[in-house]
Amino acid sequence: MVDDQRSQRGYGGTQVLTSIWDRSVIVTGGSKGIDRGIAKVFAAQGAKVTIAARGEADLEQTCEELSAAGGAVRYGRPINSC
Repeated sequence: MVDDQRSQRGYGGTQVLTSIWDRSVIVTGGSKGIDRGIAKVFAAQGAKVTIAARGEADLEQTCEELSAAGGAVRYGRPINSC
């Protein structure tokens, strides 16, 4: 386990993350609904957010909104299932 200012020991000795500043996160389904809200919170907290979803237009719109608000956001190309 990594000990730094961003983490502390939780119940049973597990590591608890207290800050996501400058951490990288991936949010699947991040262009709509709850997952979009989660991506917004991560970006507002200073995380580097990568969003993946099926709809490219929605991905672009979400990334533009979060980037305009000062977030470090990017998206991956949509993956369509067969």
